[in-house]
Amino acid sequence: MKMLGLCWTAVMLTLVLSAGTSFAAVDKQQLADIVQFIMNKYNINTQVSVAVNIPEKDPKLEDVFKNNKINKWVVTAKPIFNVKKKTDHAEAVVLENIKPLVDNRKGNFLVFYTFYSPCASKCTNKENKLNIIGKINEVFPKWTNKAFVFSKAFENTGVKSIIEATTESLEELGKSKIGRGNIFRCYGPKTEFKCINCFEGETVVQECVQN
Repeated sequence: MKMLGLCWTAVMLTLVLSAGTSFAAVDKQQLADIVQFIMNKYNINTQVSVAVNIPEKDPKLEDVFKNNKINKWVVTAKPIFNVKKKTDHAEAVVLENIKPLVDNRKGNFLVFYTFYSPCASKCTNKENKLNIIGKINEVFPKWTNKAFVFSKAFENTGVKSIIEATTESLEELGKSKIGRGNIFRCYGPKTEFKCINCFEGETVVQECVQN
């Protein structure tokens, strides 16, 4: 499996989180700090997916990435483009390699980041045998605290508009065992980098589906 190799610099980011607090209830500025750290260090401006185990007590991102032996703390991937076979999307590749994080989940919360929102035609389409919903439902409940985060609505939507396809995708994602309250968009529309919840009740927030 082709994974993304990366070089990390030593930057300290300390987050104050109380143990046992639902990640969905965490100050969204703290989540924004985590995601911005990841994006800056990976220089992310296209599709990359990153899953990170973050300690619930006194988490320091520098230590998380420095001590990432055998992918116990971080798993990363880019899409795998196959000429004869269909493309393996980055989210699917990370989910297929996430077991070391699952085994190391105790005392940690999960941040699952993907630059683009999952596509509606394959990733969240239950009629497509290559969808990621089954794997999500298998893996995400193992963490008490978790967040699924994206920055930009997927643009290669075929005949559907970006808004229509992304809304459809997020609705299906919201029905999964991630939980609607744990789905966020983190991005910088102007000068402020921020995170927003993508659901108000069962309704998809429009800011999450418009680029």
